[in-house]
Amino acid sequence: MTKVIIIGAGVAGLSAGSFLQMNGYETEIFEKHDKAGGLCASWKRKGYHIDGCVHWWYCTSINDPIYPTLDALLDMKNFPRVIYEEFCSVEEDGKILRFFGNLDLFEKELKTISPEDSKTIEEIIEGARKIALTYMHSDSNKEFYKWKVSIGEYLKKIKSSLIKKLLTNFPFSPESSMYEFLLLAARLHNKDACYPIGGAQKLVDRLVQRYTLLGGTINYNSNITQILTKNDSVTGIQLNNGKKYNADYVISAADGYSTIRNMLKGQYVDENIRKLYYSNRYIPQYSQIYVSLGINKVFNDSFKPYVFITLKNPLIIEEENINTVGITIHNFDPTSAPFSKTVLTILIPIKYTESWINLRKKNKEEYERKKEEIASHMIEEIDDYFGDIKTKVEMVDVATPATYIRYTNNWNSGVDSMRWGTDISWGTDGTLIINKPKKEITGLNNFFMCGQWVGDAGLSEGMQSGKDVAQILCQRDGRQFKVIPTVKGEK
Repeated sequence: MTKVIIIGAGVAGLSAGSFLQMNGYETEIFEKHDKAGGLCASWKRKGYHIDGCVHWWYCTSINDPIYPTLDALLDMKNFPRVIYEEFCSVEEDGKILRFFGNLDLFEKELKTISPEDSKTIEEIIEGARKIALTYMHSDSNKEFYKWKVSIGEYLKKIKSSLIKKLLTNFPFSPESSMYEFLLLAARLHNKDACYPIGGAQKLVDRLVQRYTLLGGTINYNSNITQILTKNDSVTGIQLNNGKKYNADYVISAADGYSTIRNMLKGQYVDENIRKLYYSNRYIPQYSQIYVSLGINKVFNDSFKPYVFITLKNPLIIEEENINTVGITIHNFDPTSAPFSKTVLTILIPIKYTESWINLRKKNKEEYERKKEEIASHMIEEIDDYFGDIKTKVEMVDVATPATYIRYTNNWNSGVDSMRWGTDISWGTDGTLIINKPKKEITGLNNFFMCGQWVGDAGLSEGMQSGKDVAQILCQRDGRQFKVIPTVKGEK
């Protein structure tokens, strides 16, 4: 039986393993940490469940091309999830603008906020409608070309400061294209974005169960120091304890930097690899501070899932003023907190990652003090906005770039490499051109990569990436690729 070793038990690695097991391969996954998931991470504190990954989950409509992949892994027909009827709200001077999933409601809301922008609003909604009709069926459409304009440039057409604020809040920035915003609006309208009940933990649990029921093996606490090669072909792996494991193929679903520069010792560097990992062009620049609060209170009338608020007192991190934060009120997932209680999470994007990593190494006490300072600042601000918070805080947790390095080993603590290594451009005929890093390395046989480091970022795309690699192996070995459906009772 052909043996395949997979490095990393994140969603891409678990997917690759599952589809290979379906097709008669013998697979083993080696995971550095003591649990699966990778960046699809969650953890528990004082009875509260903190989801450190899932904000929205794309490709979950039965009409989406990636849906069959998800269904084969997760039994989507029996996976409870929340469809976002209202995605977020932003506030300014007492006015609240709500981003509805339904485009009719969203258009009405925008025009109520800013009648003077009606013509521009109609243009935005019309664009979202056209994208909603086409994005599931084609990667390129001439209609998209007009929306390649950056959000920052498009803002010049808009009078309302509140609408401008909506367009530039997480996950978007002035540098993002309007197409990205309209694609989100289109997915929400098509009910192609949701939240899995149980969050990241339930999703990972299902992936692990699927993989192991198919006969796969996961080796936890297995730190791989080297991918072994001979005559320009991979032969297996070596752990930090010196133990070696042989394989016919090796697939890395782990951090790309560690894979290329550490495990492969920088031995196979073609022009593409040099550009990605040695030129400094694609070093992940952003990480995050993730504040989680367990509140002994129910937020029955809150907007879902995000509320963006303007801080009364800016939060200063490494001399950068943060004036707006997004708060997720997890009252849509009954598994996230004990009855009558609620988890709030606050994601704060930051640039200065090394200082946090170095501080934890050199001065743990000061590191903890800075975390407490940020959490206290957020509690004050949230109490000021919602009221009745400070005395009801039961749990406080703060993750920093140092946290993400420790638990995911991700290059420069990057937590979202959505555009990593992917060049997006527009052809002269108006088509959208997407060039992703290759899943293979020139000059090295029987080795593949999958996941975000080949541009397949996100939960659904990561799972599709694992399936794609499995299909490549089957094609090379002359096997007809097959998918074994989930059976009733797998959860």
